[in-house]
Amino acid sequence: VMGAQILSSLVGEIGQRDLYFFDARALTNIAWAYAHHLQGPNNMVATLFDRIDAEVTRRGVGELRIAEMSVIAWSFAKTGQHGGEALAAVHDQVVMEGSLEGYSGQNLVMCLWALVVSGRSSPALLDRVEAEMLSRGLQAFKAREINAAVFALSMAKHASQGLWDAIDQEAGERARSPARRREPGETLTDYSMDAVHDAGFDAM
Repeated sequence: VMGAQILSSLVGEIGQRDLYFFDARALTNIAWAYAHHLQGPNNMVATLFDRIDAEVTRRGVGELRIAEMSVIAWSFAKTGQHGGEALAAVHDQVVMEGSLEGYSGQNLVMCLWALVVSGRSSPALLDRVEAEMLSRGLQAFKAREINAAVFALSMAKHASQGLWDAIDQEAGERARSPARRREPGETLTDYSMDAVHDAGFDAM
């Protein structure tokens, strides 16, 4: 609560600064901080996020590190700021990227989740992310990443029997073999909104 109060008081202060002079990591940290502490859509930060959107668009999302791009996309989606150009640019970057090897599991699924939740996904994006996950094998992903991907693909009504079969198989493998699990106490059976919104991606 105190963190949210401090951030609320800083909106005006940041609003007086020229974001041109903020490096990419600073912009990312600002966006993440508000998305993390405000916990959901919030009109108070609409103007601030409009300015971040404009600055990120001016620079080009291709100039961001992948981790920065994915966190900024997640932050826009989580705060309900869905109308800017940055999310569209993230979509195009993921779809048109020559290779997604540089995306960690978290980076990849954060972008997927953000674009679906914000209504900025497309069949091409869904197919690309699904293909990448199957290519790597689900054993490469943490449970919370798989859960978030399941949530996003279900929300987008993306039908893929191949992916669902792979998830069922991976869940069985992890249930039988604790050594296969990526994190202590993980489960592939909890597809709750709370798990996706809160536990999933609150760390860069």
